[in-house]
Amino acid sequence: MAGIDSIERRRFLKVIGLTSSAALFDQCSPTGSENVIPYFVSPDDVTPGVGAYYATICRQCPAGCGMVVKTINGRITKAEGNPKHPINQGRLCGRGQAAVQAVYNPDRFRQPLFRQQNGTMAPISWPDAETMLADKLGESKRRGPNRIVWIGELQTDSLDELTAIWLHALHSDRRLFYESFDYEPLRQAGAIAFGRAEVPRYLFDRANFIMSFGAEFVETWISNVEFTAGYSTTRQRRIRDASGTFACISPRRSLTGLNADVWVPARPGSEVLVALATAHAIVDQGLVHPSAGAHAGWLRPALARFAAGRTAALTDVSPDSIGALARQFTAAAPSLAIGGGVGGTGLRHAASLEIAALLLNVLAGNVGESLTYGAGYALDRLATRDDLDQLIQSTTRGDVDVLLVHKANPVLTLPTTALTSALSHVPFVVSFASGPDETTDYAHLILPDHHFLEAWGDYTPRAGVNGVMQPVAERLFDTRATGDVLIDVANQIDDECARACGHAAWRDYVRSRWLGDGAAARGGESDLRWSETLRTGGRFAADAAPAPVALRDISSTLNSERRIRAGRQPFDASLRRPVGERVVAAGSARSDHEHRLEWIRGAPS
Repeated sequence: MAGIDSIERRRFLKVIGLTSSAALFDQCSPTGSENVIPYFVSPDDVTPGVGAYYATICRQCPAGCGMVVKTINGRITKAEGNPKHPINQGRLCGRGQAAVQAVYNPDRFRQPLFRQQNGTMAPISWPDAETMLADKLGESKRRGPNRIVWIGELQTDSLDELTAIWLHALHSDRRLFYESFDYEPLRQAGAIAFGRAEVPRYLFDRANFIMSFGAEFVETWISNVEFTAGYSTTRQRRIRDASGTFACISPRRSLTGLNADVWVPARPGSEVLVALATAHAIVDQGLVHPSAGAHAGWLRPALARFAAGRTAALTDVSPDSIGALARQFTAAAPSLAIGGGVGGTGLRHAASLEIAALLLNVLAGNVGESLTYGAGYALDRLATRDDLDQLIQSTTRGDVDVLLVHKANPVLTLPTTALTSALSHVPFVVSFASGPDETTDYAHLILPDHHFLEAWGDYTPRAGVNGVMQPVAERLFDTRATGDVLIDVANQIDDECARACGHAAWRDYVRSRWLGDGAAARGGESDLRWSETLRTGGRFAADAAPAPVALRDISSTLNSERRIRAGRQPFDASLRRPVGERVVAAGSARSDHEHRLEWIRGAPS
C-alpha cells in the first residue's frame, strides 16, 4: 500500500526469530546478559564492521616479537606477527596468539583491592589505593635507604627508566628483573670462556648442522619464533643431506626433540659428558678448525679423561656414536652447538654444559659465524640467583618494608619455598598483577595493571630492535598503567619524588622519550613521526658487527669438574634408558629415514 510503511515477510520472520532466540538464551544463562551498546558515535579510527589493525609488541615472554592485532568494533579478534619486526618477521607462536584470550580472561582483577584485617580482599578506589601506597612508601623512605624493593618482569626503555628514577627518589637501588626461565648459566659460561657475561646470539639460519643438548629452541628457549624460523631455513637448504641437519642429545623427546633427524637418548644429567666426549673426539681425530689450532696444546690433556670409551658407561652413548657426531659436526661447517633447557641439574651442572657447548663451537670454527657476541640482549639484565638469595635473606631479616611485585610470580616459579616464608616478614607487599596468582595471595594491596594489549609502553629485546607498544582496544576493567600509578604516587610522597618523576601522563612520557620533544608538544612533524612509529611498530636498525672474542684457557675449569672425574654424575635412576636401546628418528618410519640413523647408531641392525 502506497504511503504506508511496510515490512517484507522474510525480514519480519528474521527479526522475530532473532529476538525470541536472544530471549531464550538469556533465560538459560546463569546471569543476565549485559547491555549491548552499539556504536552510535564511533571513535575516529573505527568503522563499524570493518577490521582495524594495530602494531604492538608481544610481552608473553622476553623474546619481544612484533604483533599486528586485528580489532572489529573495538573488540580484539586476532593477533599475528608483524612482518616488519626483525625478531619474528611476521611469525607468531601459539602463546602470542593466545594473548587475545588473556585480555578477556574472566578472572582478571577488575579494580584495586586491599587486604582487610580478616585476610580477605576488598575493593578500594584508585585515589585511596594510591594514597595508601604513598603513605607506606613515605614512611619507609624516612626509615632509611634500600628498604623498598622492586621485583618484576624484564623491562627496558621507558618503564625501566621511570622505575629507576622513582626508586632512586625513594633512596633505593634494589630492583630485580625476574623471569621464569633461567639464562644465568649462559652468561656464566660466556664470562668463563670469553670474558663476556652475556647471552650469545645464535644464528640458526647460518648453521648447516645443529647439535642441541636439551635446549628447547622450538618451544621456549630465548627466542623460539626467531630460532624456529632460522632452523626452517637451514632445513630447507639442507633437505637432501643424508646425515640430516639436527641431532638432539637429551634424555627425553620434547617438542624440539621430535623435530630432530637424530635423537641420542643420553642418560639424564650426562649431557655435559656427551658434549666433552665429542670435543675430545674432534681433537683426537684431528678435526679441529684452523681458527682453534692455537688451543690444541692445552685442550688435548684437558679433554683426555673425557674420551668416549671412558664416558660410555656414564652416558649410555657408544664411542662410535660420539665419533659420528664429531665428524658430522665439523664437516657441515658452520655448525652450531647449543646447551641448556632442562638438561642442567643445578646451576653448576648447567654452566658446565654451556661451557662444553661453547667449546664445541670454538673447535668447529662457529664463533663469529653461527654464534656471536655483542648482541646486547635484554636478558643480560636479569637478576642472578645470588641476587634472589640476597633478597630472600634481607626480607627474612626484616630489612624490607615495602615489596613491589610487577607482573612476576616468584612464589610459583622460584625453585625454593624460602621466599614464601620470607614474605611473611614484609609489612607491605604490593602487586601490579592483572590476575590472581600464587604471589598475589601474599599481597596487601593489588593495583592491577592493564594487559599489554591495552597499554602504552616499549621494549627492546636486543640492541637495535626498539619496539613500541600501543593500546589496540579500550581497557575492559578499572585498571591503570603502572607508569601512571608511579607518577601519581610520587607526586603524593614529597617534593623530591615529584621533581624526579614529573607530572606527565604515562602515554606522554613514552611519546616524549621516543620523540625527544616535550611531553606537551603536539602537531606537525612530531605527530607524523609518532604516527609512523606506531604504524611500523618501532624503530629497527641493522645488526651491529659482532664483538671479537677469543677462547681463554679453561683447562682449570675442566679439571675442576670433580663429579665428572669421579664418575658421580647425578641422574634420576627411574628415567634411565636401558643400555643398548636403539636410537630412533623423530616421528618417522625406519624405511624413510633409516639411512640418516646408521651414521649415529652404535647398535647393529
